Amino acid sequence: MFRARLIFSLLVLAVLAFSARAETEPQALLDRGMALGKAGDVNAAFPLIKSAAEAGIAEAQFTLGTMYTHGQGTAQSKATAREWYARAAAQDHVEAIYNLGLHHDQGLEMEPDRAAALAYFERASALGHAEASYNAGHIFFMGDGVDKDMARGFSYFETAAKGNLGNAYQALGWAYEFGLGTEQNYALASTNYASAMRNGALYASFFRADLHTKMNDEALEHLNAGDITEAMRRYDESCAAFSGFGCYNAGVIRLEGRHGVAKDIPRALNQFRDACLFESTWGCRGHASAVLFLPGTPHKADIAMAAALITEECEGGDQSQCLNLAYMKYYTRFGMTDAEGALSLLGTACYTHNYQPACQPHMDLYNDKIAQNPLPSAPRQRGALENALNKGLDALAGGLKVWGEAAAAGSGSYSYGSSGSGSTTTYNQMSTYQTQQDSRDFNNYINRLNAYGSAYAAGCRPGNPYC
Repeated sequence: MFRARLIFSLLVLAVLAFSARAETEPQALLDRGMALGKAGDVNAAFPLIKSAAEAGIAEAQFTLGTMYTHGQGTAQSKATAREWYARAAAQDHVEAIYNLGLHHDQGLEMEPDRAAALAYFERASALGHAEASYNAGHIFFMGDGVDKDMARGFSYFETAAKGNLGNAYQALGWAYEFGLGTEQNYALASTNYASAMRNGALYASFFRADLHTKMNDEALEHLNAGDITEAMRRYDESCAAFSGFGCYNAGVIRLEGRHGVAKDIPRALNQFRDACLFESTWGCRGHASAVLFLPGTPHKADIAMAAALITEECEGGDQSQCLNLAYMKYYTRFGMTDAEGALSLLGTACYTHNYQPACQPHMDLYNDKIAQNPLPSAPRQRGALENALNKGLDALAGGLKVWGEAAAAGSGSYSYGSSGSGSTTTYNQMSTYQTQQDSRDFNNYINRLNAYGSAYAAGCRPGNPYC
């Protein structure tokens, strides 16, 4: 019995000794220190983390570096922080490598050394650090302490964008817009600005709006100069870049065959639809007009989209739209087949609101056409009824102006925004930024960011906690 008790006692002592050793293992020290730090007791955390760092734990070395950087649990010393970052970096700790780049970039208790910073950023980039990739690209684009190499900078921006870094997409948009380090491509510029918006870049919506304004202005210059082919190419390119401006203007010209361009109502309808989806009120009106003018039967989705707008504006008191709604109800190709509804709309417009264009159609429908069975799918001839019904359509189409071609079209009534982005700005607002983007140097990109109110500067890149 005594021997059994002795063995048991020895086992207990062995377990306690093992537990004591386990609590002093470097990883356990780090875990305890991190828990204390998260709880706010950085003074108690510091010696534990330091012990783990001295034992060679890379994460502890990096954490100790940040504590020296910010003076948490110890006196602040960025020089000492760099020593610990260097020890962690020797073990390929990517955040430590990145922070060494930041220290050299900013000159924190040392002379700035952008070449050394670039070396660290490139090394961290190779280990998958998106902000490091962006910073490397930024230094190459700026030629900041190193030879300017925009092609290499562009490549690093592409790498950073793979990490869904909004500012990287924004820089790619700028590069594509002005052909910096790559071929100029407005469509890709717009796409990258949109990706930047989705990933939180603060001013990407302004950049994208500026781009669309510029594309429209360039197209309008060609239109005014009589170079219709180039103007239409640019409008179509702008539309492909998700510009409500471009889609709307191309649609206007094709709807009626203006400026010698062949009339193409189906294509105009598609471009108006896109403009409407890009949140252009004028695009929605153009789409409704194209649906009404389209030969044959429009797609059900287009009919529903046009009818919704026309009904809303009719109910809002626009009697010309009530006439158009009557047109849709009367002709069967729109799928409504409601002659009584058409008659009621025309009667209300004429007798209640004194809208004269509706009076003759109402009389003709009441006297001659209401009994017709089946109702026509389209006007059989351009008689009195059809002429009257089409007056509203003619007025609607006549009100569609190429953006910039008439003062009404440039009044600021058009509201631009990327669908789902929640970000909008008016044409007049966008024009105030236009003069800032003439320079093709990347420094102008920084200046514009500053002009938009950002604290961002050439030496204060995203991810830098010391700015």
